[in-house]
Amino acid sequence: MGGLFYVSGTGVNAVATVGSVVDNVVYKILGFGTVNTLVQDNEGKERIMAAPEAPEALFQDYGIGKLIDGYAKIDIDPVLTKNIRVDETHPMKVFIQLEGDCKGVYVFNKTASSFEVKELQSGNSNVSFSYQIVAFRADEERGGHISKYSDMRFKPLNRELKIVEKEMNFESQAGKNMKTVEPEIIPSPEVREMKSSQ
Repeated sequence: MGGLFYVSGTGVNAVATVGSVVDNVVYKILGFGTVNTLVQDNEGKERIMAAPEAPEALFQDYGIGKLIDGYAKIDIDPVLTKNIRVDETHPMKVFIQLEGDCKGVYVFNKTASSFEVKELQSGNSNVSFSYQIVAFRADEERGGHISKYSDMRFKPLNRELKIVEKEMNFESQAGKNMKTVEPEIIPSPEVREMKSSQ
C-alpha cells in the first residue's frame, strides 16, 4: 500500500489510500466517500461540489463539429486515442447535440481514432453540433506491471479496508522499556485480505 489517511475516534470510518496497488491494479486514490472540491458562491461562502464516478474506468472528451452536406468526420485527439480501448466488447459512446435544424443524425464507424456523423434520410444540412465521447481506459504498462483498467466494472475489492488498533511499545534511547510511560493504543491503518465465508 502507499500512503494511507484515516480519521479515528469519531465512530465514522473514513479511510483513503493514495498511490496503492490492490489486486494488481494501480490506484491513484482509493477509499470511502466521495471526491470533492470547493467553490465560492456569490456571497464568498464555500460550497461543496462532487465529482461524478462510474462503475468502470473511463476517459471522456468534448468538442464541436459541423455537418457539411449532411456529413462530418471527427478525429479524436491522438493522446486520447493512445489511452482508450475501443472494440466490440468495449464500445465507445458518442453523444451528439445538434445546434441547428436538420432531419437528425446518427453516428457510425466509431474507432479509437475517429467517428463519423451522418444526417438521417439522406439529408444535406450544414449545421453545427457539440459532442461528448466516453471510452474505456486502456490497460496500462508501467515498470513491467500491467493494470487491467479496461475490465473494472464494479471490480470486487477482495480485501477489507479498515483501521486496526495496535499496541505500541515505547523504549528509551538505551533500548530499555520506559517504565514511566504506559503503552498506548493508537490506530494503525491496514488493508487485510478478506477471509472466505465458506
